[in-house]
Parts: sequence; C-alpha cells; structure tokens
Amino acid sequence: MSEMAWFQQLTGRQHISNERCEPEPPTMSVMRQAPVTLLSIALLSMLLIGGCDHWPVPPSSINVENGPAFLLRGKGKLARFAVSGPSGQSRVAADWTESGVIWEIECPHGIFTGADIEGLRLAYGNIPNGCHQTVPSPPQPAPTLASERIYFFIAWSSLAGGLGGDFYVQRNGLVLPVDVDNCSMKKNGQWVRVNCQTEEQFKEPTDIEAFAQAHQRKCAFTPAEPGHSRLCRDK
Repeated sequence: MSEMAWFQQLTGRQHISNERCEPEPPTMSVMRQAPVTLLSIALLSMLLIGGCDHWPVPPSSINVENGPAFLLRGKGKLARFAVSGPSGQSRVAADWTESGVIWEIECPHGIFTGADIEGLRLAYGNIPNGCHQTVPSPPQPAPTLASERIYFFIAWSSLAGGLGGDFYVQRNGLVLPVDVDNCSMKKNGQWVRVNCQTEEQFKEPTDIEAFAQAHQRKCAFTPAEPGHSRLCRDK
C-alpha cells in the first residue's frame, strides 16, 4: 500500500476533485496530490494525540461573490488557494492544471497558526495576512479576468483535501458561480478532459453566456457525501 493510500485509509478522507462530480475512480483526478512525507505523518500523529480541536479538514463550503471574492467556511486552516484560467482557444478552464494557474497564494504557517478558514473572505488578487503570492511572481499583480470565460478555483487546508468549483465572468464584469461537468482523466498515459458523469470527451458550450445562465449554481460549493451529487438540491 502506498503512503498516500495509507494516509487516506487512516483519515477516511477522499480528495475532492470537483463539486459537480461523483467520487472518481483511481485514474480520475482534478487536483495534484501532494506526497505524504514523514513530516506529514509526524504531524498527523500529533493531531491524534492532541485531540480533535485542530484536526485538519478541507473547507466545508465556499460561496462565490462578485469581484470575484470567495467566502470560506469550515474548521480548518487555509494552506493554499488558486485560480485557474482557460488556455489557448478554450473558454472553460480545466479543473486543475499546473500551467493553467493564473493566481495562487500560499499560507505556510501550518495547521496550528495558519489563517482560519471559517469566515475568511478572499478577494481575487488580495493577499490575506500570513500568506504570500506564488503566482504570478511578485511583485506582479493578479491578471485581469477576461469576460465570457469560466474559471476554476480551489482552496486547500493544511494536510487535508481541497474544495473547488467554477465561476463565469459575464460581459458586464459580474460573476456567476456555475456547475461544469469538466474533469481530467488519464487515458493511454495522457491527461484528457472528460465529462465528469459520462467520462466521454469534454465538449465546450457553443454559447457560453447561455450555458452559464442555465448552469448557474444557486448554493455554496460543498463536498459531496459518498453516493450523493454535489449539485444543489431543491428544498
């Protein structure tokens, strides 16, 4: 058993890939998985001994607001936050690609002294206390977001999984959180974009404005329970 598999079995956690998708098979991934080091294992042991007050967990929800800005909820500590944009002629960002990241911050203070996720409001391009920008290289500012594009964001907590989703920048500059069935799967040794539900090749919408309006998310992005969809449910 690999160290990552051991860690996931011990914690009972799954890496959250995308808020529109069901839990994926081992070949599916929308975010890189950091290797579990001896330091990680040691810190995990400290948490087990110290109780549950500082147990590392991913954000429990993220609301997307105009700006854009991201309102985080949860009990963990923020370790990293990133926004990815479309590449080439595409108008929809891939779920997670290293080369697609246009803005990223890291908060390296650790699970005990890092920025609390609960109530944290991250405005795009603004760096909260205790964090520093890694993309683009300082002192460059975060790039302006183009209209009629769908961007992907993801927030990680220390030593735990991430929670992410998509948002669309309208022609007037306002932002809509949207659900996009857009995942990455390794096929024949190559990462390809697929529909999260069918695993067929991902097809970009021809009318992206109409698509965004039709797929606007009416609730916060949240993790899915096993066997349940991450899409909003009618109350």
